[in-house]
Amino acid sequence: AHYLMDVDGNLRFVHFGEGKYAETDAAINSLLVEAGLRSANGELPDAEAETAQEPPEPRTAETYLGYLRLNNFGDPAADIVPDEPYTFAQPEELVPDRFYLDGEWSIHPEFAQTVTDAGGDLLFSYQGKELNLVMDAPAGPVEVEVLIDGEPLTKAVAGADITLRGGKSFVVVEQSKLYNLIDQDKSGRHTLELRIPTAQVRLFAFTFG
Repeated sequence: AHYLMDVDGNLRFVHFGEGKYAETDAAINSLLVEAGLRSANGELPDAEAETAQEPPEPRTAETYLGYLRLNNFGDPAADIVPDEPYTFAQPEELVPDRFYLDGEWSIHPEFAQTVTDAGGDLLFSYQGKELNLVMDAPAGPVEVEVLIDGEPLTKAVAGADITLRGGKSFVVVEQSKLYNLIDQDKSGRHTLELRIPTAQVRLFAFTFG
């Protein structure tokens, strides 16, 4: 059977079995003309007349912090025991597109979590113009300090969920959701630093734009 859909997802043509090849080709051509992907005489648009599209800007891949899908972790030699506390150390040098933990954390199936009352830091050398992170604070609101390249965020780079106050930039984590931390005009290589105080915070996944 042949099912033809238009660009809006509407079913426009159905044929069961063999035959009706000319009718099917005509229906395909009609839908292409309607969508502006083919001229009325059946020719494809002039490729040189099409507007050139900019290649996509490079960016770090989506990154998961739970051990079931853990990726882009910069310290694979760490002797991590699932669901148990482990003390991580900050590296001397960051590898691009890798994240690092510092302090006492426990790694769970879906998230990495600071140990209660211990706090901890995260460092991530990433590529992109927008950075988002799914977080949760099970015991209540927590202010997590956010820095870029060792400095507090400014209005020019602060994401929608960032608060700027007293020369610092931070995000208030109070529910499980995607927090927009960085929002810049263009893509670039930067180092994100999260400073989590003596509270329990869960980090699930990074996404980049």
